[in-house]
Amino acid sequence: MESFFKDKQRLTAYAMMLVIFIVVALFAPSEKVGYSAYSHLLDSSKGTIPKDMMVHYGAWTLLIPVVMFSFVLLTKSFLEAFIWSAFLSVFMRFRLDTIPAFTEEQIKVLLDYDNARMILLYFCIGSVLVAVSKGGGAKAFADWAKRKAKNSKVSLVIMWIMNVVLSIDDELSAFTTGTAITPLTDSYRIPREKSAFMIRATAVAPATLWPLGAWTVFIATLLESSGFASSGQGVTEYMKIVPFLFFPIILLIIALLVALGIISDFGKMRRAVERVKNGGPIAPIDSGKKWVMMQKLILKT
Repeated sequence: MESFFKDKQRLTAYAMMLVIFIVVALFAPSEKVGYSAYSHLLDSSKGTIPKDMMVHYGAWTLLIPVVMFSFVLLTKSFLEAFIWSAFLSVFMRFRLDTIPAFTEEQIKVLLDYDNARMILLYFCIGSVLVAVSKGGGAKAFADWAKRKAKNSKVSLVIMWIMNVVLSIDDELSAFTTGTAITPLTDSYRIPREKSAFMIRATAVAPATLWPLGAWTVFIATLLESSGFASSGQGVTEYMKIVPFLFFPIILLIIALLVALGIISDFGKMRRAVERVKNGGPIAPIDSGKKWVMMQKLILKT
């Protein structure tokens, strides 16, 4: 609790949430009946609410994503942001029935066939990824990379390739590449900021482009469950969108050009390179202090 009250940004985020909940309670529209009556009405009308019972929320619907992104920017906590924004959306609709409505809706989501299939599919993909990791596949690739890398450019290109190859799951890609290749880039005195840019730029982006990427499977399942794609055709329909995913495609190209030195370092990355050239440390100067503070917080909790 002590660390919570010392975190001014987190306190600001929760104060913001408190104010927004009060504003919503006082001024936002809500459903005309309670959650139980609403559920019964929805079941009896086969999923279609009568026009006289419909509530139009208008611009209030924009409040949910604004709150979510604001909370993320303040706290850097995505999970909390999703939970609070979901809770706020239920609160806006059902007010005093928020807790039973939120609980029942979560149960319905978990019992949904498409969602259950997606969870099981993630378990299957995750087991394969763990098997590859435990079996030493990533380490073997890293050992090969250390033998082949002759200079800093080659090491960055190998980092780019490894991230793309492992990008079935963006977290596995980032963690594995960071652990395996960072010592190699450190040996060529490449700033940690530049290594971090290369890892993040090439970890998530390919996962949205591969047919078996974790994000592809997730979005494909959403397409099927929402009726935009027939059962079993979600990935096929999603792949039709891939040529128009300009951001991840451009990000991959930029990362490769940075690795090759065609695009010069920019922003904080350029300042980090200058720091290392001037004899400074590879890691940010205050990173050690932050690491020690984080370890102390973990030990306290």
